Amino acid sequence: MKKLKVLYIILSSIIVILIIMLLYSQKNIKQLKEEIEEYRAENEQYLKIDKEFTYISELISKFYISKNNEDIDKVNSLLDANFIVIEDENIILKKDGSKEYILLDKKRNLNYKGMTILSINYIKEKCAYFVNTQEFIFYEDGTPFEHALFINFLVKEESKGWRIIDVNFDI
Repeated sequence: MKKLKVLYIILSSIIVILIIMLLYSQKNIKQLKEEIEEYRAENEQYLKIDKEFTYISELISKFYISKNNEDIDKVNSLLDANFIVIEDENIILKKDGSKEYILLDKKRNLNYKGMTILSINYIKEKCAYFVNTQEFIFYEDGTPFEHALFINFLVKEESKGWRIIDVNFDI
């Protein structure tokens, strides 16, 4: 009888251990499935960036070309309503009616010779893309301007097409 009791305790312990292992495995399986879904969604977003890169880069290129050609109307057509570009002594970008940034310095006779897109990242919370760019600026004699100009854009596809919904500068 004593052997039977010991055997019962051992078997009960084994069953409890197996149940714990099974529950732990199910928890791990659930966690792994969630991680797979996250990676799948992230991968789909990268594939989407690949497809939309052409539209995004075209929008950013139009912004720079229009700005450098002093085509104020064209620049304004690319921007969200909380921005306006005006021409004063320089080409000025006004953000939210108060912040002002010089887009094109006409007084210094600088040559704006192009730009490059440094990175594009999807911002899930805003359903928009963060685009980091650098503009190449030179003095008339061909020497590079001493301050790199980085302009960061937040772009989004809306019913009217792709728009720049935010701009900030790293100078």
